[in-house]
Amino acid sequence: MIKSLIFMILLFLHQNSQAHEGGIVEVRQLQQNVEQFKGQLRLPKFAIPHNYNISISVDFSQFTFLGAIEITIDIVSPTKYLVLNFADLVIEHDSIWFGGGLGCNGEGLKHPSNIVEVKEDEILIIGFDDILPIGKGILGIRYNGTINDQLRGFYGSAYEQYGEMQTMLVTQFQPTDARRCFPCWDEPAFKATFKIALEVPSNLVALSNMPAISEKYNGLVKTVYFQESPIMSTYLVAFVIGSLDYIETYSPDGLKIRLYASVGKSNRGKFALDLAVKTLDLYKRYFSIPYGLPKLDMVGVPSLRCEGMENYGLIIYRETYLLYDELLSSQKDKQEVADTVAHELAHQWLGNLVTMEWWSDLWLNEAFATWMAHSVINDFFPEWNMWIQLLDDTLESLELDALDECHPIQVNMTYGIDPIVMFDPIVYNKGAIVILMVQSYLGHISFQSHFLLDGSSSDSQWIIPITLSQGSYDSPKTFLLDSKSSKLNLTDQGNQENSQTTWIKLNMNQVGLYKVQYDDELTTRLRNAIQANQLSAMDKYGLLDDYFSLCKATKQTLSSFLSLLNAYREETNPFILRRIGMAVYVSIMQTVNTTNRFGYEFLLKVYKETDDYEKALILACIATCPDSNIIIESLNFLLSSEVSSQNVPDGVSLINRASREFAWTWLKENWDEKISKKLSGKGLSNTVSSIVKLFGTSEKATEISNFFKSRSNPLISDTLRQSLKQVMIKERWIQCVKNEFTLCDTIKDLVRKAL
Repeated sequence: MIKSLIFMILLFLHQNSQAHEGGIVEVRQLQQNVEQFKGQLRLPKFAIPHNYNISISVDFSQFTFLGAIEITIDIVSPTKYLVLNFADLVIEHDSIWFGGGLGCNGEGLKHPSNIVEVKEDEILIIGFDDILPIGKGILGIRYNGTINDQLRGFYGSAYEQYGEMQTMLVTQFQPTDARRCFPCWDEPAFKATFKIALEVPSNLVALSNMPAISEKYNGLVKTVYFQESPIMSTYLVAFVIGSLDYIETYSPDGLKIRLYASVGKSNRGKFALDLAVKTLDLYKRYFSIPYGLPKLDMVGVPSLRCEGMENYGLIIYRETYLLYDELLSSQKDKQEVADTVAHELAHQWLGNLVTMEWWSDLWLNEAFATWMAHSVINDFFPEWNMWIQLLDDTLESLELDALDECHPIQVNMTYGIDPIVMFDPIVYNKGAIVILMVQSYLGHISFQSHFLLDGSSSDSQWIIPITLSQGSYDSPKTFLLDSKSSKLNLTDQGNQENSQTTWIKLNMNQVGLYKVQYDDELTTRLRNAIQANQLSAMDKYGLLDDYFSLCKATKQTLSSFLSLLNAYREETNPFILRRIGMAVYVSIMQTVNTTNRFGYEFLLKVYKETDDYEKALILACIATCPDSNIIIESLNFLLSSEVSSQNVPDGVSLINRASREFAWTWLKENWDEKISKKLSGKGLSNTVSSIVKLFGTSEKATEISNFFKSRSNPLISDTLRQSLKQVMIKERWIQCVKNEFTLCDTIKDLVRKAL
């Protein structure tokens, strides 16, 4: 009996030990499986979202929000895990459930056995004991978050209205910030439909992608329910909450189009609203596809980190890129509004309807929208010369493109790189020029090597469509350069005698994305053509830029560039003059010093009373003063509450060689506590770039590199590397110029002695 009892006890202990040991093995296995999801560029594809049912309750007093989400998903391969994105949200772990079928009504719900928040990867891993059934199910999560002031995710935009401070709540989800508002599969390829409900103060307007279908009031709050959307990517989901009024119109086919702005400003939106009607009609005919939603809202907000955001059915603009006052705004303001409206409307097809799978192909969105917008506005307003404006905008991208570290139009995204860094001029403007170049191609001939700003050679080759005019624009030639070198007989362009003296301009109207280097004789002919006003504005602009770039790359002498520049002394085109150098605000600041502050104080007064576009111009100019005390004061002004974070980069964009050390000291002293906290994304990288690339010695490049070694930030890493490369290129160029003039002085001395 005792032996039997002992045997039973031993058996029990053995079995219990096995069970416990098995439990340890199971937990270890679970942890091992969780590890496979960390450090990955993309989410796993064993579960695909189909519909998001999102409810968000906003607390304006605390600047917080509560969220509840039910996601209908399709389990397409066996898994115990659901992996999705989230960031800066507090997940209520006890609230998470999964129903293995639609309409389960609380029965058969599964609750996770393991929940892992991997904040550095911005993913939420939800593990279950059993393999989830193949087919559709619903994932439910409750959470809460903070309304931030970083111009990303769900943020607050402060502004003054009738002497009182107000706040408008806005979303900016592109590229990967929807996860800061609700847990989701936050990748462009994971398209789904969305049903949204917003609980907001009852006196405010709430907008989303789709029309509101009902409003339910409960005292001082109301819940606005919106119609379910068609399938779209998470980055296109949007809502705006605030004190708004609107103007409206209808398209020829009955689409309701509204323009919203803060109270008292919507009447300034008439130009943009009328333009939207014409542009939508043109796009509908061009694409042979109607606009896909039952309404279109355009909303002007006080602060946005870009000019506009193409959210499906709810396009959000920075106010200065949507509102235009016929009496107070400039012609430049009008052009900016037109270009931005046409660009964002183009996205309703190019991006929203047809979407890239991943951010590596961002250029398919942005380059085509940029090209399309310029085409449309050039048709509507031919007097604006939109193509030369695109060329003006493209200069920055061409300088970046001439660095050997530069990325191509199609970016190879890697783990740890924030997609926001790809929203640069190469993707937008170089991409648009490439499209324009292909569009303008008609014939065929051959091609030049890869132009690098540091003067080095590149073995890479590709086919380029070349355009050429000789003496006039009446009979252009086109050919395809598909080999390292090629010859073209031009004597058939008129008689033999004239062909020896007439001008020849390659890359007609500068639509091609390539540099042209002319010999001295051809340069002389072009210089004479400029003085005789025989070249188009596009060609005069492009020739100037080509020469400057080649000079900078030490492939053209500085003296030849200065000689060419002399041909522009009668120029009146504002874009060409801006490229040469001509601003009023800069002139004012040249008269300012510590004892004569009138011009500085005057510009600050104008700054406080004008709109964002003029603010940006003023900020760019006040740091160009020759007085060091004023420079430091203007730089510190950028970090004050009077300057929006979106405008800080403008304040360092025209910093010159004389004030670069002050700017660098300012950057170092304020980086940790102010600059890196106030700025994010492109604003941060542009600020760094504007200051760093001013220098031209390897010693300064080393100093800058050492400063940022302990301040690693993926948002600025690529920009910093490119800027440091520009520093080294500048050092090489400066040395080349010095050698050139030293040689000239030596020759002068020899001639003087010989005589």
